Amino acid sequence: MNEIQLRRLNWPHDRAAIGLLDTSFSTTTIYQLHQTELTMHLALVDLASPFEKHYDLSEDYARLPQHDWVLVAEDQSQVVGLAAVEYQQWNRRAVLEHCYVDRHYRGRGLGRQLLTAAIAAARQLSARCLWLETQTTNPAAIEFYRTVGFRWCGSDWQLYDPFALDPREIALFFSYDLT
Repeated sequence: MNEIQLRRLNWPHDRAAIGLLDTSFSTTTIYQLHQTELTMHLALVDLASPFEKHYDLSEDYARLPQHDWVLVAEDQSQVVGLAAVEYQQWNRRAVLEHCYVDRHYRGRGLGRQLLTAAIAAARQLSARCLWLETQTTNPAAIEFYRTVGFRWCGSDWQLYDPFALDPREIALFFSYDLT
């Protein structure tokens, strides 16, 4: 493997290359969120058939250059990763809007490099925490964020339209304390 370069977003030059980023994943396990009146817990369950997902970044193209911080991972002019952070001044929270590693580059430490850089960027923005959203259907991402030090801090059963997404997809929120 050649050395992957991390660099700032070069817009609009990077637009087409970001469009080629393979954000898909497949899993045979997902988390189910169980709730009683005032408690919730996650349970990892096996699926009868694999769950497949592809994150379409085209809807976010217009917003990418507007984020406070965007880092691109590049291998020989091919975009193989992306991380973007937005700072919310009202609550001093940085939000990890995007963190993707091309499917063929996963498992090589690139995600950790992007996330480490995003944490550093959040600190430079004077954020008190770095917050992110993922889904119950992405257990690999959940475990990855937890190994880096993020803690589960909430969920939203109603965030996603069940007619647009798989109803098993429930929003989960994680936070990394920067104080």
